[in-house]
Amino acid sequence: MKWARNRQAKNLPFVGKNGEAFNLVTPACVLTQLNWLEQNLRQRYPISEAGLGGGSGAAQVRMVEAASSCALDSVAEMRVPRLSFLQEGREPQNADEWMISSNHQALELILGRSAAELTPDLMLELQRLLVSHPFADSSKVGRFRMEEDGIGELWHDPPKVTGLEERLFRICSFANDPVAMGILIHPIVASVILHLMILYDQPFAAANGRLARALFLWSMLKNGYEHAELLSLSSVLIAARGHYERSFRYVVSDGNDATYFVIHQLDALIKACQGYRAE
Repeated sequence: MKWARNRQAKNLPFVGKNGEAFNLVTPACVLTQLNWLEQNLRQRYPISEAGLGGGSGAAQVRMVEAASSCALDSVAEMRVPRLSFLQEGREPQNADEWMISSNHQALELILGRSAAELTPDLMLELQRLLVSHPFADSSKVGRFRMEEDGIGELWHDPPKVTGLEERLFRICSFANDPVAMGILIHPIVASVILHLMILYDQPFAAANGRLARALFLWSMLKNGYEHAELLSLSSVLIAARGHYERSFRYVVSDGNDATYFVIHQLDALIKACQGYRAE
């Protein structure tokens, strides 16, 4: 079965630590997922004035996404806190609230930059926002990962920093125009691959997980899925945190086969759509 899958796989423009190219298969289940998403994400979702708990629906979803994404990045099983401080517009009062507030600011920035090209400078600007608060390690603000930072903050030992700049430019080129790189890929899948590669490369000193999920939103908006801002992907991911991690680990343990992560993320995105429509 693996041999048959390899024959169907197409290489992505990224290489893992072992020199093996990342690859992707598009099985029938992925085509079914994409068909569902195209039919549903292209519809105009109603946004009630009450939203999901106060303020506009989109604004409330950004608050939920900010909190959920922070909880995913927490080493401890951080409870997603109440969002009253954001809803009331008051200053954060503890480390969790500051972290969420910083993430919320980054999501707001992304909304204003969705038509912009992705560059390492824009990534640095986002990373700086994500970790600029009184409880953050100031030595990790607005800089790329260095070898002395250790093995990384996520689920594997990332590539060495040698060549990191080139890898980052390649990620940006792919995010901006995969066709120009000779890659024909569905735009939603391209957004998922962007998410995956930030998790894999861990290009910054901190906040790579939050950045990866924020850039997924940027990519969806840039590719014309404007209603993606109404969905909180992270709130779905944190409900089954182990599945999120395992889908990544399967990629790196099985010849950099990105299909595992793509299937998982498309399923999570469908659940986020269904959750919003049920509100």
